[in-house]
Amino acid sequence: MSIAIIIQARLGSTRLPEKVLKKINDKSIIELIYKRLSRSKLINHIIVAIPKTKRDDKLAHFLKKKILSFIEEMSQMFCLDFIRLLKNLI
Repeated sequence: MSIAIIIQARLGSTRLPEKVLKKINDKSIIELIYKRLSRSKLINHIIVAIPKTKRDDKLAHFLKKKILSFIEEMSQMFCLDFIRLLKNLI
C-alpha cells in the first residue's frame, strides 16, 4: 500500500502572516513538519500543496531552495485539487 501525505500551506494568513516560514530553533515550521513526517517508515510520498499566487512565490522559492517536494497548482477549491493530486500519485 502506498501512503501519501499532503501538507497544505500558504502565506496568506490574516492572524499570523507567513506562519509556515516562522522559525523555531533555526528551522521553519514547514521544515519541521516535513522532516518529522519523513521519519515515518509508513509514508511513501510527502508533498506540500501551495496556492499558485504571487503572495506564495516566496514560499515556492523557499521550498525549491530546501529541496522539498511541492505542487504549486492548488486553488481555493482544495478538496477537488487534493483528489486530483492523489489520483496522479496512485
